[in-house]
Amino acid sequence: MRLKALCWALAVFTFLLLIGWPVFVGLPQRGASKPVLRQYLTRSEIWFTALMVSFLGTTVTAAFVVKQSREEYLEGSADNMRRLIEGTLEDHRKKGESADGN
Repeated sequence: MRLKALCWALAVFTFLLLIGWPVFVGLPQRGASKPVLRQYLTRSEIWFTALMVSFLGTTVTAAFVVKQSREEYLEGSADNMRRLIEGTLEDHRKKGESADGN
């Protein structure tokens, strides 16, 4: 459950980073000096790096969620098959007892 929550939190954070580009980075003014352009480049690199790390984190946690869900499904499927076989054997045993009793 924590893994799913982490995955969703990272997905939301990634989305906010993606749509927040104008707020976080913006555009440099026309004719800006080199120090201002350097600051803009630094902000852009930090934003892009954070976005890529967030995308990667979301992807990795989503892969772990899928793996965990698959394992839970396989366990549940095996348990259902075991119950089906036990129930069938129980029915056959009951039918055999009622046939012997007649």
